[in-house]
Amino acid sequence: VCSSDLIKTNLYGFQDLIKMVGGLDVDVDRDMDYDDSWQDFHVHLKKGLQHLDEGQVEGYVRWRKSKHGDYDPKGDLGRIERQQKVMKLLAAKCFQPTMWPRLPKIMEAVRKHLKTDLSDTQILSLLVFVKGIDPHLIATGTLPGDYQQPFIYIDKDAAIKLLAAFFETTFDPGPLEALRDDGTGRPG
Repeated sequence: VCSSDLIKTNLYGFQDLIKMVGGLDVDVDRDMDYDDSWQDFHVHLKKGLQHLDEGQVEGYVRWRKSKHGDYDPKGDLGRIERQQKVMKLLAAKCFQPTMWPRLPKIMEAVRKHLKTDLSDTQILSLLVFVKGIDPHLIATGTLPGDYQQPFIYIDKDAAIKLLAAFFETTFDPGPLEALRDDGTGRPG
C-alpha cells in the first residue's frame, strides 16, 4: 500500500465491527463510571475481565474520567493505550478461523462507514495478507513525550529511535511533520 492510500472509518463503523464479531473480552484496568446525557454517552464498567458489547467497548476506549472525580493519570496516553489494546483484541478475534466465513458480512457492514481510496482488489489483497499474520506479532507503540494537559510534547530523539526500531530502518532527524486531515502538513 503506498503512502497516499487512505482508510478512515467513523465511530459507527467501529461499533458495527465490534457487534459483527460478537463483542470482545476485555480486562478493564479500573472502574469507569461516566454519564454525558448531552451526547447520550454513558460508561459503567467495573475493573476486571469481562465480555463487552459494542457500546461498552466504545465507552472503554473513549473514557477519560469518572463522575466521582477519578481519572486516568496518564491522560490521553492512557486512552491511547486502551485503544491499542482493543485493536489488538479485535485483530486477534478477526484472525480466528471461525471468523473468516463471516468476513464478507463484516466487511459489508463496516464498508458503509469506511472512506478509502483503496480499490476492492487492494482491500482483498490486504485481507489475504492479514489472514497470514500471527496476531501475537502485532506491535503497537506511542511516541514518547511529555504530557502537559492538554498537549503532548513529543520527544523527537526518542520518537526517532522508537520509529527506527519499529520499522527496522533509520529516519531523517530533520523536522517531523504533523499531517492535518486534508493531508497538508506543517513542521512539528
